[in-house]
Amino acid sequence: MPKVLLLLLLLVAQVKSVWADANAAEVYRQAFALLEPLSDEEAKLLKNGSASEPGAPATKALLEKHAEALALFVKATALPECDWELNYGSGLEHGFPHLKPMAVLIELLKLRADLAFREGRSEAAMADHLAGVRANRHATSVGRTIPIGHPEQDTMEATSPSR
Repeated sequence: MPKVLLLLLLLVAQVKSVWADANAAEVYRQAFALLEPLSDEEAKLLKNGSASEPGAPATKALLEKHAEALALFVKATALPECDWELNYGSGLEHGFPHLKPMAVLIELLKLRADLAFREGRSEAAMADHLAGVRANRHATSVGRTIPIGHPEQDTMEATSPSR
């Protein structure tokens, strides 16, 4: 029996180390893929945020509809590195495609935190709030380096600020 326990602990440690090396941006993209389109009513509910009645059936249905995406999103917020792999050297004409789905998931997270708080689940509310803070930091993350200069020129690399 002790051998089985030891093997199980080693397996868990390996899984954790693989997960810790993951790029949060990739996990966020998986969460984005799980997002379902919002109806007009759902978009309005998100826009109103905590001003809406969080315990209402529509709020609970919206959170349930996106439960899988939220679970993956929260896992991504726990990862230390987030590199969106955007090519800043070619200009900003490509925009930031991750910002809109990030905003939707952050709003869903805020709604879920508000519901948890109103139901007396303050630890769950605080965990969602902190995940939202980490997600905001990841949303503006530029990865490990920012190329400076023109793509055809020799580029210098500046280390991004530590998070």
